[in-house]
Amino acid sequence: MAIEDILSDLEEEFQKKKAEILEQTEKEKEKILTEGKTEIEKTRKGISQQAKREADNQRNQILTAARLESRQRILQAKQDLIERVYQQVLKKIQALPPEKYKELMKKLLIKQAMDLPGQTREVEILVSEQDKNIFTKKFVDEINNELETKNIRITIGSKYLPISGGFTLKYRKSEIDNSLPTLLRGWRENTQAEVVNRLFGER
Repeated sequence: MAIEDILSDLEEEFQKKKAEILEQTEKEKEKILTEGKTEIEKTRKGISQQAKREADNQRNQILTAARLESRQRILQAKQDLIERVYQQVLKKIQALPPEKYKELMKKLLIKQAMDLPGQTREVEILVSEQDKNIFTKKFVDEINNELETKNIRITIGSKYLPISGGFTLKYRKSEIDNSLPTLLRGWRENTQAEVVNRLFGER
């Protein structure tokens, strides 16, 4: 499933959820109005003008509260769907075939290494145990061959990290977190406005 498919499915789901919330709110509003009219008709002859105003004010307060609750429920539905978009993207990356996942990691690693300061760069990477068959010596040797003219050399650390994919890059005294959840947070910062516009037609 492509990211576009994820957005399309969730866009349709949100529209259905929004319609359900609005329909329920409309029913509640009609119930409040009907009950209010009935009550006023029953007591119309004996009720004072002040009491009528108080009854109207109370009814309006209830309607306002119902509309506010409806907006809050729609907002929560939006937030839930946005979160699901990025969780599904994360799962999609984690479910990539090994060769495609390896190619993605290779591009990320080369880009991160080349962005480091310094003329000669000795870089260590730490990965999760589940990715040890991706970040093999052969894999790293291939990257080092590509980076040889850039005076960059990468080695694999001896310990594993408790991360769900991706890697941490150690350079000098710094560690740069490139685990998948961290990368996803950065991608979310850059794309959330576009996702919101796609799902809900707003920014």
